[in-house]
Order: sequence, then C-alpha cells, then structure tokens
Amino acid sequence: MSAKKSLMYRLSNVPHQVIGALTLIVIALPYLMPVGIPLKITPYSEQFKAALDAVPEGGNVAFSLDSAMGGTTETGGMIRATIKYFIYDRPDVHIVMWGMHYDCVLVFNTFVADVLEDADYGKEVAWFGYIPGTDAAIAKLSDDLKGILSVDFYGTPVAQLEIMDNINGAPDFDLLLSFDTYGHADSYVGHWYERYKTKIAIGMLSGSIPVATMRFTAGQIVGFCGGVKGAAELEALLKYPGPAYTNYDVMNVANLFAIGLLLFGNITYFLTKKEER
Repeated sequence: MSAKKSLMYRLSNVPHQVIGALTLIVIALPYLMPVGIPLKITPYSEQFKAALDAVPEGGNVAFSLDSAMGGTTETGGMIRATIKYFIYDRPDVHIVMWGMHYDCVLVFNTFVADVLEDADYGKEVAWFGYIPGTDAAIAKLSDDLKGILSVDFYGTPVAQLEIMDNINGAPDFDLLLSFDTYGHADSYVGHWYERYKTKIAIGMLSGSIPVATMRFTAGQIVGFCGGVKGAAELEALLKYPGPAYTNYDVMNVANLFAIGLLLFGNITYFLTKKEER
C-alpha cells in the first residue's frame, strides 16, 4: 500500500520542468509528423473562396499585404494559398500587389516571392512594395492609383508594365484583398467600398472576426477569413495545404495535451486524498 501511495504522490508532484519538456515535445511533433486532424469548413471561409471564384476571366485583383510579420502565424497561410490559387489556377487574372504595413516586403519574400517566379511579371502580376501614408494613401489609391504608383518595387516605370495599362483606381478592380493585422481594411472599406462599391474580402486575425462579421452582414465586404483555423480552412478549400494547416494541428494537439494534464492532475489529486483518508 505504501508503495502504491508513494507512486501516486510522485505522479501528483511531477516537476514543472518535466511538464514543460513534454509540452515542447508535444508542440514539436506535429511539425515533424503532421497529424491531419479533421477540419470542419465554416461558412466564413467558403464565402472568402466564393469571392475569389467570382472574379471574372481577365479580371483585376488588388492584393494588399497589410500584415505585420508577427501576425503571419495567422494570416500567412491565407496569403500563400490565395496567391497560389490565382497564379496556378487562375492565370487569366491580373494581380496588382502592394502593402500598407512596413513589414510587407518581409511578408512578400516569405509567402509570395517564390510563387511569382511562375508568373509572367508585368503582364500577369506587378509588385509595388510598401506604400506609406495609411488612410490618406488608401484614399489616393482609390482615386488616382498611378499618382502614387509611378514605378514598381524594382524601379520599373508603370508605363512599361502592361498590366497597368487600364488600371487607374478602385473602379478598375473586380476585387480587393486585404490581409490585415493593423486595421487598414477599415480604410479600404471607407474609401474603396463606400465611394466606389469595390468588392472587398479580408483575411485577418481571429480577434478581428467580430468586426468582419458586422461588416459582412452590412454588405461592406463580400467575404472574410479569420485566424489560424480560417487560414487552414482556406488552404483546404483551395487545395494548397501549407503553414496554417500545420499550425492548426499544433494548436489542437497542444489543447488536447493541456486537457489531458488537467484530467491527470485532478485524478491524482483525488486519489491521493483518498489514500490519506
């Protein structure tokens, strides 16, 4: 009995260093060996995909990288899956890209640059880099895009980019996509939708889903995708699994491990109390 009691007490007093080490192992395993936890697709991600599918053949899409690098744990998968969808599945669509957050070049290099190697630059896609000015710049882009974007990120004059021949402002785009972690999407709604009725879809952090839901209900945006789960759903819908699905695995495995620890702690607590009595 004392041996059993001793074992039970040892189990109920596992050093926190051991628990920490086990947690690190549990988090690392899905990166090495993906679990593939079943994913239920929500209507919100389906709406985002529907907005992509609705772009007409030969249409123009504004692609705004408005995420801080730290926020790409949630938005990175959305960005990568969406650009792959357009470049590989919809090469007829013209993509004009810029960013309103100063991290956009890092985000571009991490999630987009290698995919664009398969595109006809200047004809199918153009990249303009970071645009300072936030709300004022977004307003100016909607009215007179070439008044701000005179050269692309690489210094090529707009006049030499075939893709820009018939693009002058918000009315010339069939869809604007903002992958946003700092509220820039609100400015796009104010200037691009309210003034020109440009269709807008947003990818954002999970904490911004309530605001996006409100905007969707009001008809100000045509779709949105939120958080790690939303990004994983979009990767699944577009058939381009990537970092979000892995992060979703990690999140779920870590949550299951935490629940297991809670159950283990409670069971050992009550058993030791029973032995004491």
